[in-house]
Amino acid sequence: MPGNPNPNVSTRFQPGHKSVGGRPKGLLTPNELKGVVSKIFKMKRRELYALLDDENTTMLDLVVGKIIERAADQGDAHRMEFVCNRALGRVRDLVEEQDDDGNRVFIIKRPDGSEVKLGTVENVAKHLADEA
Repeated sequence: MPGNPNPNVSTRFQPGHKSVGGRPKGLLTPNELKGVVSKIFKMKRRELYALLDDENTTMLDLVVGKIIERAADQGDAHRMEFVCNRALGRVRDLVEEQDDDGNRVFIIKRPDGSEVKLGTVENVAKHLADEA
C-alpha cells in the first residue's frame, strides 16, 4: 500500500535538504559480517595467524578470526555453529549423520529447505593443521 498521495507540504521531501532518516553511517551490516566470515573461512592457517598478529586488523576480523581459530584447533562444534548461525542465518536444524566411512558428518538444514554440508569437525581441523 503506497503512502499518502497528498502529504502535507511541510513533511514532503524538499530538494536541497538532507534526509534525517535511514541507517546511520558506520553500522555493521549483515552482508559485511558474512563477507568477513567467508574471507576468514577461506584463509590458510598462516594467513589467519598473520591477520591476528597484525596491529591494524579490525576488531571484527580479530573477533571472528579468534572464534574460527579456536573452533578449528579444539574441534569445537558449538563455536562453528555459532559462526555459521551468524553468517548463514539461523538454521532450522543441525543434523548429525554418518557418511559411508562411518564418520559423523554435520549438515545444516536451512529454513528454505536447502542444505549445507559442513563435513566433520575433525576433517576441518585436520585440513587446517595440514596447511600450517
